[in-house]
Amino acid sequence: MVAPFGPHAWRIEAAPALLDTADARRLVLDCLEQARETGTAGKPAEPLESILILAACHGSVRAGQALTLAQMREILRGLDTCEQPTSCPHGRPTIREYPLAEIERAFGRR
Repeated sequence: MVAPFGPHAWRIEAAPALLDTADARRLVLDCLEQARETGTAGKPAEPLESILILAACHGSVRAGQALTLAQMREILRGLDTCEQPTSCPHGRPTIREYPLAEIERAFGRR
């Protein structure tokens, strides 16, 4: 959550748990930049979707990021509630199916 903090300043009061302070700051700055570039500042509806997609990317798991078992389970539970669980907002896949023979070869079982 962002709140006014003086005439030309804003304060981040809360952020999603997966974001650290630097990521939350970057997210707010990126959202403001997106609104400025697209001319959508203060306008409702469709432009909000692009900002929500940007916010989702900032909260996403990064390559090489270590997760606890509880975090992994929460991600999988969240996918169950998505309208399109097989891809991210940009269209990249979130799920991939591997043939059993390929998995067996990878682990030296065939």
